[in-house]
Amino acid sequence: GKESSNLFELPNLRSLPPSLQQERFEDYKDFLANAILAMVSGNHRGESQDAVRSLIALALKAFFGDELIRDRYAAAYTNGFGSDEWQTMPTLHDFLGFCSHERLRLDSLTGDTKAALETIRLRLRFWLSSRVGQALAQPSTFRSDARLLIFALRNLSNDEDAAILSLSAYSAALRRALASPASIFFIDESPILFEFDAIAALVGRLCANGAKAGIRVILSAQDPDTIAKSPSGAKIFQNLTTRLIGRIQPTAIDSFTSILKYPQEIISRNATESFFPKKEGFYSQWLLDDNGIFTFCRYYPAFNLLAVVANNPHEQEQRTLVLSRYSDKFLAVTEFSRQLIQTN
Repeated sequence: GKESSNLFELPNLRSLPPSLQQERFEDYKDFLANAILAMVSGNHRGESQDAVRSLIALALKAFFGDELIRDRYAAAYTNGFGSDEWQTMPTLHDFLGFCSHERLRLDSLTGDTKAALETIRLRLRFWLSSRVGQALAQPSTFRSDARLLIFALRNLSNDEDAAILSLSAYSAALRRALASPASIFFIDESPILFEFDAIAALVGRLCANGAKAGIRVILSAQDPDTIAKSPSGAKIFQNLTTRLIGRIQPTAIDSFTSILKYPQEIISRNATESFFPKKEGFYSQWLLDDNGIFTFCRYYPAFNLLAVVANNPHEQEQRTLVLSRYSDKFLAVTEFSRQLIQTN
C-alpha cells in the first residue's frame, strides 16, 4: 500500500494530566500485547498461548524500559512528524530484537518456553517479510492527530492479512482516541475481525472500558452471529446499549431473537418488504433499541449527502460525469443531488 502505520508509534499524551498519561500509556501497552499475540497466534487457540502471552509481556516491559528506545521516542516527538528523528522512531523491527533469551534475562529456558520464544520470532519474522507486515513496521506516513481519521483496507489476499492490517488501522485510531478527551471509534463491517480471538478481545475491552477514556464505540455489522460466537461477544453486547437495526433478511430473524432476545413480533417487521428504503420519500427505516426500549423511526438524509454516497453503477457514472463539468466540487455535488431527486 501507499501508507504505513507504525504499530509501535505511541499516543501523544502530552496535553493530558500526568496521572492520566500513565494510565493511557498502560492501555496502549495492553493493546500492543494483544496485537502481537494476534500476529503470532492468529485465530488458533492452543496450550502454548499462555507462554506466548507471558513472553510478549516480558519483551514489552524490557522494550519500553530500554533507555535507547525511550530516547528515540523522545527525539521523534520533540522534532515532530516527517523529521529525521521521526524516521528512526522504534518499530516492530526493534521489538523483535527484544524477543530473545538474553534480552529477557530468563533464569532458565524450558522446552515450552523455548518453543514459545521460537514461535514468536518465527511469526514476527514472517510478518516483517510480508507486504502487510511492512505497512505496520515502518514509521507512520500520515499524521495521526487529525480530527477525523478514515482507514480503507483494500487488495487483501486473505482474512489473516485483513485482520492484521486492521490492527494497524486500529492502533492509529486508538492512539488518536487516547490522546483526546473524547472521541468516537467506528468499526465498519466488523464481523471478519471477530473471527480472530485476540482482535475480538481488543474490541471487547474497548467496549467495556473505553468510556472511562472518553471513547464511544460504534460497530457496523450485517448480523449479530459472528460477534456472538467470539469469546468477547457477551462483553461487547452488554456494553452496546444503543442499537440501530435496518432492513434484514427473513433468515436473520432467528439470530436477533436468540442472541439479542428481541421479541419476534417486533424484529420480524424489519424483514418485510415495507421496511425497504423508500426512494419516493427519500428515507430509510430503522428499529432503535435504546436500553431495551424499542422505537421504529425514519432517517431523512440531506440530498447532498445522498449525492455523495450514491453507489449504484449508473449513479456513480452520472456523478463522475457531473463532477467533470464543474471546477467547484461542491457545486457539482449540489447539481448531482438535484438530478437524483428528479430521477426518483
